[in-house]
Amino acid sequence: MPIRYFIINSKTTTMHIYGGCQQTKVRPVPIRLFDTPQELEVYAGRKLKLCENCRKKTPSDWYMILMNMLDEELTRRNLSTRIVF
Repeated sequence: MPIRYFIINSKTTTMHIYGGCQQTKVRPVPIRLFDTPQELEVYAGRKLKLCENCRKKTPSDWYMILMNMLDEELTRRNLSTRIVF
């Protein structure tokens, strides 16, 4: 099952990005999952706000999160592809 990267806590309309904070691991209830931020924005409208912990991440933090997610998926598919940067 592919990871859905954008998560919204339906009670608070707070958006979390997968891997960006602990909320994506404990999964607040109730939640909805989205593949793109545009889908999430259509669902939540203007009342959407980004999680403070996710907001604090730097571009290099997000890059490492992305590389780790890519590695997890390649491992899950049992592929020996190497990523070099």
